[in-house]
Amino acid sequence: MQTDNTYTTRNTAPDADTAERLTELAGKFMDAGMTKEDADRQAAAIIDKENRRARSPFKLAPAGNMPLTAPEWLIKGLIEKNSFGVLYGAFGTAKSFAALDFAFSIGTGTATFHGAETKAGAVVYIAGEGWQGLVRRLRAWELIRGRSVRDAPVYFSNAPANLCDAEFFLYVKDAVSAIAEQGTPPSLIIIDTWSRNLGGDENSSLDSARAVQALDELRAPYGAAVMVVHHSGWDKTRTRGSTVLMAAADYAFSISKEKDSPVSVFECQKMKDGQTPPPICFDLLDAPLGIFDEDGDEITSAAVRFRPDLEPPEKGAGRSTAPKMGINQRGALDCLHALWTKQVTFNRLAGIDAEPKISIKDWKAAMEETGLDRRRRSDVIRSLEKSGYVILGTEDVILTDPPNMAESTIFDGE
Repeated sequence: MQTDNTYTTRNTAPDADTAERLTELAGKFMDAGMTKEDADRQAAAIIDKENRRARSPFKLAPAGNMPLTAPEWLIKGLIEKNSFGVLYGAFGTAKSFAALDFAFSIGTGTATFHGAETKAGAVVYIAGEGWQGLVRRLRAWELIRGRSVRDAPVYFSNAPANLCDAEFFLYVKDAVSAIAEQGTPPSLIIIDTWSRNLGGDENSSLDSARAVQALDELRAPYGAAVMVVHHSGWDKTRTRGSTVLMAAADYAFSISKEKDSPVSVFECQKMKDGQTPPPICFDLLDAPLGIFDEDGDEITSAAVRFRPDLEPPEKGAGRSTAPKMGINQRGALDCLHALWTKQVTFNRLAGIDAEPKISIKDWKAAMEETGLDRRRRSDVIRSLEKSGYVILGTEDVILTDPPNMAESTIFDGE
């Protein structure tokens, strides 16, 4: 039976196959006693459901029929395609240098600094700010590794991604899409650092989850891997801020360095699938760049250098020089961390070029809100000063390892 249908009310007319299917369904419903209007409506609803299922990114498949496949490595034994990972360490451990080595190695199809095979592909490096420091590090890598990055598909951003700002993040997605349309879809996207690119509060699980979702949306069309460069926490053995980031990671690598030592230790802390690779020792090798400052002094930069002649310390042996802290000290430092981050954010939004200044009075008030006994606060403050975490003035307190002070630029000797 031929019949009209209501599908065309959705602004676009159905194609020939859809029109035929609608006519067939509506005819069956009318044969069953439905009115023409109800039959058309029911037929259109069925077609909409079928189309929605066909477009759905969420699928269910029988587990027994799923194929067994070998991992597709971007960096053999370290980073798989279409994965999400974290590279973290304290200030000055050379984590950005290691991340750049991964970027340039993949971009040029060169083995990494420690000899791991790479799959050549495009790399998008989303930096906190500025290009000049990155360009100098690129040139040093070329000189030390003997490979040119000139024609390699490695792209630097000129601004942070603002992952929590949905409107701004559309610009990021468009920029990556433009690269892909040139025939170089990204294989690896590096975020350096998490704090500078987050555009939110790194201690907030909501902001962190929103940012992780944004990165998943960014990499999904290309099956790209994401590597987030982040800072370690107070005890140097965990990442700073919300645990959401590490929970989302398929892999996580830490970089640590003993005090006054030039050698860094790259170590796997999480590998969701596959074998855990052994620790890797490396240091930085300087290279003169052939450019000079106004005083005539030659500018240098550095790249990472594998040190197979060195054995990393045993796990747990001397990896952190930070003294152990009790629950009260930890809580007090968390309060100070929050106050410091809030002040940094205010200064930046207000255009104030000044270091945060936290009063001891405000710090104690923040401790009070957490329930820390008034009688313990002065003792806790003195213990943190004795351990070297803070420096006390007459009225103000200074963090010796502030969470955001060195984040004003990513080129801080890491």
